[in-house]
Amino acid sequence: MPAAIAYARTGSGPPLVLVHGITESRHSWDPLIPSLAERFDVVAVDLRGHGESAKVNGIWELVIDGPVAELDAFTDAVLDGVTVPYLSLHGIDPGPPYVEWLTARCPTATVEVWPDQSHYPHLADPERFLARVAEFTGHSRTSATPD
Repeated sequence: MPAAIAYARTGSGPPLVLVHGITESRHSWDPLIPSLAERFDVVAVDLRGHGESAKVNGIWELVIDGPVAELDAFTDAVLDGVTVPYLSLHGIDPGPPYVEWLTARCPTATVEVWPDQSHYPHLADPERFLARVAEFTGHSRTSATPD
């Protein structure tokens, strides 16, 4: 039986899926969701084993101890058929091998690094993040401060 994935959905417009980093939860997006929901149908998810999603025995074995080929096969299966634009934004450079790995599996991925923005670039500079989302999606600019 697949693990239950927790998520929150709000707003209206084109879909925008927010995925948090490892060890976080969907609540890391909470300060920006009201602004994003003005223009998008926002879905913020908790990854497997994170936040309110089901805890899964062995979730880290695949990532930490498993063979690279097994992780690649799992990722390929998850991303199979993904044709929507994917923005992967980092405050700490994951390095060229990650960029090559991700774009090989998700050709629509754009990887960006905002140096000196900590692990949370969307929180360190919310206005810049919202402007980048608007530019990336081709939708109107949103504001970090709700009316």
